[in-house]
Amino acid sequence: MNVLFVNPPCASKVSIDLAPPLWTLLLGSIAEECGCTSQILDLNLEVLSQRAPEDDQLYDWSIERVCDTRPDVVCFSSMGVNSHFCLKLAQRVKQHMPDVITILGGPHFSAIANDVIKRYPWIDFVATREAEVSFRFFLNEIKLRNGVCNRSIPGIVSREGPTLSCVEVDLRTKPANVPPPAYHLVELNRYFEVNPTRTLDFEAGQRGCVMSCRYCYAPGHFGQGERRQAPDVFVAELRKAVDLGARRFFFVQDNFINNPRATVDLCERIAAANLEISFHCYATLSQLSEPVVEAMAAAGCHSVYVGVDVVHPKAQRNFAKALYRGNEDMLRRFECCSKVGIRPTASFLLEEPDVGRDQLEDTIATALLAQNAGCRIRFNTLSLYPGTESYKAFGGRFFYDDLKVRLMMDLPSVVKENVYAQESPELFPFHSTHRPLLANSRFMLGVHALFTISKYYPNTLLELASDRRSWEIIEETMKSVDADAHACEPENIRRRTHLELFDTTMTNMAQKVGQSIERAYYQEKTVLILANDADFWENSACKPINSGCGSDQVFCPFYVSPTLKTGVVLLGILTDQGVTLNEIDVSLADFLRNIRAKTVTGEKVKASGRDLEILKHVGIVKERQR
Repeated sequence: MNVLFVNPPCASKVSIDLAPPLWTLLLGSIAEECGCTSQILDLNLEVLSQRAPEDDQLYDWSIERVCDTRPDVVCFSSMGVNSHFCLKLAQRVKQHMPDVITILGGPHFSAIANDVIKRYPWIDFVATREAEVSFRFFLNEIKLRNGVCNRSIPGIVSREGPTLSCVEVDLRTKPANVPPPAYHLVELNRYFEVNPTRTLDFEAGQRGCVMSCRYCYAPGHFGQGERRQAPDVFVAELRKAVDLGARRFFFVQDNFINNPRATVDLCERIAAANLEISFHCYATLSQLSEPVVEAMAAAGCHSVYVGVDVVHPKAQRNFAKALYRGNEDMLRRFECCSKVGIRPTASFLLEEPDVGRDQLEDTIATALLAQNAGCRIRFNTLSLYPGTESYKAFGGRFFYDDLKVRLMMDLPSVVKENVYAQESPELFPFHSTHRPLLANSRFMLGVHALFTISKYYPNTLLELASDRRSWEIIEETMKSVDADAHACEPENIRRRTHLELFDTTMTNMAQKVGQSIERAYYQEKTVLILANDADFWENSACKPINSGCGSDQVFCPFYVSPTLKTGVVLLGILTDQGVTLNEIDVSLADFLRNIRAKTVTGEKVKASGRDLEILKHVGIVKERQR
C-alpha cells in the first residue's frame, strides 16, 4: 500500500527556517513499520526552491506529482494558516482519483475534526491529537480490509460517525514509542541548498507544556504537562542527525524549559557530546534563570523565542498567563541570555484599544524596553484558535478577513485567500476576526506600522508610550491609509510609507508633545538620515555590516566606519543624556561636513575633541571594544 504525505506551502521568500517537515518523517516511519511504502511531497520546499509556482497554478502542479506517486492513502497536516490549501488540494485529488483515501491531521484539523467531516465530503478521515498511535491502528485496519475502514478507531473521526476516543490519555505518544524520523524519505541536500544553515526540526519524542495559556492550542492537543525523552536517547538522535549533515536545529517542543533542572542536565549532556551544533527553541520568561541559560549556551543555543505576550494584570488574568513579573525581572532575565550569547526574541500580544488603552500602552512600552535591551521583538494580535479556552469563552460572531495574512505573514499568494473561511470564518483563525471589520482593519494597519516604526524610532515610541500616547500617534500616522490597497503593495514600499507618514505626523505635532519626546524623535531622525545618506557612506568608505537580526536586518541599520580611527560604531538606538537639540544638530552638521571634506580628498579622518564627546554623549557613537 502506497502512502503519500503532502506538506502544504507556508513560506514565500524567507527560507532560514526551512527543514523537512517532521510530521511526515515520523508518520512515514510508522507507515514503513506497517509494511507500507512511504513518499513525501513537501510543497514548502518546492515553492521556496522555485521549482513550483506559488499562485493558484500550484494546485495543477501538485496534482501531477500526486498522481505520479499512485497513492492509496494521501495524508495532509496543518497548523492553521494553510489548512484551506490542504482541503482544496484534497478535493482535487478525489476528483482525479476517487478511490484514494484522504486523511487530515495536525493541531488545526484535530480541533475542527467534526466540522471537517460534516462540511467537506471529499475528506474521509481526520486524525485527532497526536497521531502516532491512531495512525498505526488506522493503517493496519486499511491493509487488513483491503482499503476499507469500517471499524471505530480511537482518535480517528470518519463519516460513518464521529468516534473520538474517550480514553484520551492512551492516545498520548510516550517518548519511547516515537519512531526515529525517516530522513531517507527526503533529499536532505535539497533542503540544505535552499537553507545553507543546514537546519532540521528536532523533537525526539519530547512534547508538551506545563503552562495552560487560554489562547494556546497546546494544552488541548498534547494534554497538560510534559513528556521528556531519556537524555541519552535525545543526544543519540541528535548525533544521528549531525552525521547526516545537519548543523542547526530547531527544538520544536512548545516549552523547552518545562523542567529547568532536567533541561540543565540535558544541555550538559549535549555539550559533553561535542556535536558542534547550534539550536534555537521556545521558552517561558520565568524559567530563564542564569544556570539554565548558561547550560543552554554551552550546548549550542544561539537564540530563544520567549512569549512574554501579556503584561497588564487584567490581561494576565484573562489569558491565564502571569509569567511577566515587571520590567526589572524581564530585563534581568534577558541580560542573562545576552551575556552568554543567546539572542532572545520576545513576543507581545497586542489587544485592540477598545479592550483598554492602558493595557495597550503598557505592552508597547514593555516591548520597546526589551528591544532596547538587545531583544528582537514581535507584535502579535489575538487569533481565536478553535478548541482553546479563549475560543470557547468568546461566543460571538466571526467575520472573514485576510488582512492579517496579507500584511504580516510571509506566505505564498495561493495561501493568502481562503474560500472556506469565507463560508465558515469561525473555523479558520488566521483568515477571520472576532472584531468588527472596520475596527480590525485599522488595528491591523496600526500594528503593522508599529513594528516598522519601532525599528527606527524605539526611544521616541517609548517616550510616547510612557506618556500614554504611542497608539494615538500610530492611529494618526495611518489614518489616511486604505488597508486593502496597502496590503497589495510590496513590503519595502509599505515600510517606507510608514516612516514617511510617521515623520509627517511627528513634525506636525512637534509642538504638542513633551520635550523628552521631541528630543528622542530628532535624535533618531538624525541617525535615520545619516544611515540613508548614500553619498555620505560612499564618500567616507563606511560599509554596512550584517546586523545579525535575521529577517529584521533591513530594519536595523548598524554601520562601522573604517575612516574613524578612534574606533567608533554608529548605533541605531540612542540614549538621551541631556544634550540640547541645538547642540546636537550643530555638532553633527559640522562633524559630517568635516568627514565629507576630508574623505573626498582621501585624507584620513579622526573624530576628536568636542565633536566626539557630543556624539558619544547622545549615544550616536561609542567606543568599540577591542
